[in-house]
Amino acid sequence: MKRSNRELVIFSMSALDLFASALGAFILVTIVLLPYYLKHDDVVNDNNQLRQQIAEIESTAANTAAELRKSKAKEASAKAALKKLQKESENTGDLASQLMRAKERAAAAERKAAASEKKAAAADQSASNSSKALSKAEAEMKRRVKFALLGLATNAETFILVMDMSKSMKRFQSITLETMRKILEPLTSREKIGIIGFHAPGTRAFHTIRLQHWPSPGGITSMSKQNKNIAMSFVRQMMQQVDGGTPTMAGLLEALKYNVDAIILLSDGAPTVPNGNWQHVINTVTRQNRGQKEIHTVAVGNFYERPTFVRFLSQLSRANKGRFTGVALP
Repeated sequence: MKRSNRELVIFSMSALDLFASALGAFILVTIVLLPYYLKHDDVVNDNNQLRQQIAEIESTAANTAAELRKSKAKEASAKAALKKLQKESENTGDLASQLMRAKERAAAAERKAAASEKKAAAADQSASNSSKALSKAEAEMKRRVKFALLGLATNAETFILVMDMSKSMKRFQSITLETMRKILEPLTSREKIGIIGFHAPGTRAFHTIRLQHWPSPGGITSMSKQNKNIAMSFVRQMMQQVDGGTPTMAGLLEALKYNVDAIILLSDGAPTVPNGNWQHVINTVTRQNRGQKEIHTVAVGNFYERPTFVRFLSQLSRANKGRFTGVALP
């Protein structure tokens, strides 16, 4: 029983020794390593601070880079704006130049417009003057050309009608009376006329030239309604006495003695008495007339079948400021 107690004590001492040894070793290690351990914490702290500073520096660098980028962007934007301004300035210069040219064109256009207006005013004035002149001319024409006898326009107011009473006119009594009516119809009391009928009863070798006058030899009268009726009655009476040859020159030379503006010759054929030399008739009458009276000629009947007769009347009227016309059978 005592042996057992001794073994226990020995075991206990060994454990204590071991413990004491271990504790001593620990203390020794702690004493040796503690400074290093403490220094390690400082290093760690320093490292942490360094990392923090590095992080701050990196952040600052990043911010600086961002600011730099922003600055560059602003610089680029500023350059772009400057370039735009320069371009706008150039464009403004161009616009100013264009505006100046536009103003010059506008001024030129205004000058042209003023010139055009002036020309238009001149044209209007000219047109007005022309219109006035035309109206005046028309009024003058109306004043001068009182009427047209069978389409023969004239400004005459006094007439002598020279009518063929030769035998050949018997075939054309009705058309002659109708022609005479058309001549008298447009006349008014302002116009005056006289009538001469001419023929040469007998033969070409033995004949007598006869002339009939209305209202009297050398006389003319105004064309009142009553006088028109009297004149028509005189013509109808003459048409009942047609006979003989055609002494046209005798009738025309008698008409030249009248104080009238115009002579109107009605005939159905060329002269036959004293001969058929109608050119001699034209020359003699024209020489005697001396351009003082209009001589108009009217062909009656089938004149279109006799070109020589038409030439006679046409040349006679043309040589004496007159006109030629014809009245054919219906």
